[in-house]
Amino acid sequence: MAKNKQVNTELKPLPKPVTLRLPSVGETEPRPSKGKRKNTARTPVPDTEGPNKHDKTPVAVRGQSPKRQTQTQKRQDPQSRPKPSRKKFNMNPRIIQGLSIGVIVIALLFAVTVFANNLIAYNALEVFVGGKSVGYIQMNPDLEASQLQNQAVLQLQSGLGTSVEVIEQVTIQPVRRVARRDMSSQSEMIRLITQNFTYKSWALAIYVDGNRELLLRSQECADTLLEMLAQPWVNEHTVNAGYVTNWELVPELADVQDESVVFLSPLDALARLDRPVTAPVEHTIAQGEFLGTLAIRYGTTAERIAQENGITTETILQPGRVLTIYTRRPLLLVRTIDEITITEDIEMDVETRENPDLAQSVSNVLAEGRNGQVRSTTRIIRENGRIISEETLEEQVLIEPLTHVVEIGTGPAAIERR
Repeated sequence: MAKNKQVNTELKPLPKPVTLRLPSVGETEPRPSKGKRKNTARTPVPDTEGPNKHDKTPVAVRGQSPKRQTQTQKRQDPQSRPKPSRKKFNMNPRIIQGLSIGVIVIALLFAVTVFANNLIAYNALEVFVGGKSVGYIQMNPDLEASQLQNQAVLQLQSGLGTSVEVIEQVTIQPVRRVARRDMSSQSEMIRLITQNFTYKSWALAIYVDGNRELLLRSQECADTLLEMLAQPWVNEHTVNAGYVTNWELVPELADVQDESVVFLSPLDALARLDRPVTAPVEHTIAQGEFLGTLAIRYGTTAERIAQENGITTETILQPGRVLTIYTRRPLLLVRTIDEITITEDIEMDVETRENPDLAQSVSNVLAEGRNGQVRSTTRIIRENGRIISEETLEEQVLIEPLTHVVEIGTGPAAIERR
């Protein structure tokens, strides 16, 4: 016999009725803010009767999928909602693995490159002039930059014929992997270095009366020029040669790479210094000089000399007076001093004595005479070959002359004997 089933006869209180407020005509339900979505779902009335009266799940959740039910419960229960958090970036593990392998490969390649470069020997030297690369030469451990510098300077001085001062410095640096076709020989490199040099050359400037007249490359050119200037006026008797004009040789650093700087050859410089100019000359009057002789001497006229000195042509010139004479002369006037020593004969004196005891046309030599000898030294001053003064410095008698004595008859002629 089946057991009787017990029926729960306990009564539960009814839930409070839910009042639903419907919006009136023209009234709209407030919208939720953009920041958060407002839960507008209405809370359903729990079913306290029927077969599901003991089920605590909200009515709206029943019949949904478990995932949908969980989302619905979270929206209905504010306390169960998780706090908003930043979204984490989750990279694909395969991508991370690929990047790691790439970094490792790059590091290995870099290490292999460095190791390979260390194994490859230096095969060339790169040459710099003032920081500018001019080319490569074959590797030479014994070669120094100063050697290239000195060789290039010597070649430059040899070509210019004068000493130079170079501004840039030559430096070298060993390099790898330079093809032989890109390397220059040492002689070719010296030529390239000289072409890239910036330099100044020592030169000699000639100043005449304070004015710079010309520029010579070297002392050798200056010596040649001075020799050419003095050569026409210097002879074996010249003891001193100089220049009347105030001139000087001044060493200067000239920028030979400047096209405006012109160096003259000794021949061109000679033509320039020999050009005639009008210049004053101070002359001291000597005994016996007058305006006519001065005019001939200086290539001018007596009237011009008188006009320049405020005198007339009839003025008697007193010895010691100084006159200023303007004359045409070369720009550089050469003055020479010659001392000439000559030996001359001194003619003997002839003495004649009359003897009345001797017949006429009869003569006798009483004493045999002879000529003497004298040696004299004369100083002659010339300017470009023109005699300015002449003076006897010394005179010495080497052989005294002897008087030649002759006796001449003055008596009657002798009677011829028959």
